[in-house]
Amino acid sequence: HRVDRRQRQMCIRDRMKSDPTTINAQTTIKEVAETLAKEEFHALPVVDESNKLEGIVTTTDLVNYLIDQY
Repeated sequence: HRVDRRQRQMCIRDRMKSDPTTINAQTTIKEVAETLAKEEFHALPVVDESNKLEGIVTTTDLVNYLIDQY
C-alpha cells in the first residue's frame, strides 16, 4: 500500500480542530457521557476558567468509573 507524499508530510495541525468541544472539572459524569456519545468522541479536554488544559477524560475513564460503582 503506497502512501502519497502529501499524506506522509501532513502535520496534525492540518487535521485538528482549532475550537474543540471542552468540559470543565465541574461537569457531571452524566454530561460527559452524553457529550461523548452525542458527538461520537472518545475523549474530551478538561479546561479551567482560563481555557487552560487541566486534563483529558476518556471513554475508558467512564468505564472504569462504572466498574468502581458496581
